Amino acid sequence: MITPLAASPVEQPAPHPDTIARAGEWLFRNRGWIPAPFAALPLLGTGELTALTWITGGAVMTAGEALRVWGVATAGPETRRRSRDVARLVTHGPFAFVRNPIYLGNLLMWLGFGIAAGTMWFVPVAATLFAAEYGLIVRFEERELLAAFGAEYERYRERTDRWIPRMPESGARNGLAWGPALRRETMTVALVAILLIALVLRRSVA
Repeated sequence: MITPLAASPVEQPAPHPDTIARAGEWLFRNRGWIPAPFAALPLLGTGELTALTWITGGAVMTAGEALRVWGVATAGPETRRRSRDVARLVTHGPFAFVRNPIYLGNLLMWLGFGIAAGTMWFVPVAATLFAAEYGLIVRFEERELLAAFGAEYERYRERTDRWIPRMPESGARNGLAWGPALRRETMTVALVAILLIALVLRRSVA
């Protein structure tokens, strides 16, 4: 995930000519709002709200949001910027376990909402949509990071998986900015709360 941590300029790589890279760049710049309509799909389906679905789905969503907060606290609130500027490669905190922890947190939140809604059909749909959208975004980001950091990024990519967490070779560093991260995540938590309220209202009148 592109995570700028300082304001010092770096040389920008030339624009990518291929369509896939351009699509990935467009999705990267609009990644803040594009998932919202898809995340609301369980509202359109039918499903039984039970204590089990609420507890299971809530636990999955909580894990996803916790992973997001940890990632933002590690890399800084600049993770929500639309700029490609990068000044330092972030490889500590959750990024020591997996290269895209914030995106992985997004997936958990999608899946958790579908489970909480009792719409199990949404689980494979969410996984497919996630693979399509974030697959393109990550391809774009990785090309940018490789152009910016070269061998340093290659070594990081060799020891850290893109999506499957694994124990890092060394411990994570400190220096987490919890305050800014929690403030930045207010919008995400508010959106989830709105979706859950809409789910309850939708099912109560169904």
